[in-house]
Amino acid sequence: MTILRRHPFAIATITFLLGFGIFWVILYQLDFTAPDEDMQYGVTFSKPHAEFLGLNWQETLTAALDDLGVRHFRLAAYWNEIEPQDDHFDFSALDWQVNEISKRGGTIIMAVGERLPRWPECHMPEWAQKLERGEQQQKIMQMLPVVISQYENSPAVIRWQVENEPLLPFFGRCAPPDPLFFERELALVRRMDQTRPIMTTASGELDDWDRTGAYVDELGVSLYRKIWKKFIGYYEYPLPAAFYKLRAEATKKVVPKIILSELQAEPWLPGAPQDVPLAEQYRSMNPDTFKELITYARATGFNEIYLWGVEWWYWLKTTHEKPEMWEATRTLFTAPATQPR
Repeated sequence: MTILRRHPFAIATITFLLGFGIFWVILYQLDFTAPDEDMQYGVTFSKPHAEFLGLNWQETLTAALDDLGVRHFRLAAYWNEIEPQDDHFDFSALDWQVNEISKRGGTIIMAVGERLPRWPECHMPEWAQKLERGEQQQKIMQMLPVVISQYENSPAVIRWQVENEPLLPFFGRCAPPDPLFFERELALVRRMDQTRPIMTTASGELDDWDRTGAYVDELGVSLYRKIWKKFIGYYEYPLPAAFYKLRAEATKKVVPKIILSELQAEPWLPGAPQDVPLAEQYRSMNPDTFKELITYARATGFNEIYLWGVEWWYWLKTTHEKPEMWEATRTLFTAPATQPR
């Protein structure tokens, strides 16, 4: 008793750490895996990223559709691609993607806005980069209705994703987050299309899900396991799968539907894949790691999952004659290899 009186803070600290450790061990034992028949897998497809890897982007998408049998996609209406000149729009490439997916009975989450998936995050055309921020936002508000009008009659488009991680205050070459402007974007899209849900996304590890989810009908979150950071090197998030499940359940008080919109299925590298040895790339992603990743992701309880990395899988298969990652993903996509209708 004398020791307890002399060191109450130390005893309290030890008790807290012991309790926290027991709680963390229990979290690692929880498994919220959904039945196989409830699972839906898709991919994010990025035309500019496929081109960056030196791929024929049309061939890559077609292979995902007809070889792997992918039927659920997240696409992006990259501003610099659809409006290469001020008030001059070119939807030919995005139209092709939408049409090919539609022919095969696929579905699309269409991401619109300034900040969209893939580096540098904000895909602003060169002509707009010369404008003041207020003028840039005005141009975004003029661009959005053109995009919505282009695809609002496509039955394949099942959701609008407005911006990508819009409230994340770091990462990417972007202006600081502007919640008021984000609200204006959402209001515009809602006015134009009241039939489809509107979603946005948040970092699974770094964002405030409640804050972001409060703006939208549905929320997409990312899940990254192993990343690379300067001065640290490779780093694996020490989070049990139940962390994401419990966080999602807590966030459902502000947004009823949450999906896993970006599951890391490619390596996070210190440079471009073309500049990093394959042995180094396989340190953080390979077929065995991928299988472990899918088991982990399913244990989170999410049953709608979009994988990140289809372009990398195809790059390995075609450029390096290493089809192992491509083949490892095949079992997730149940659609038979078919020709378009």
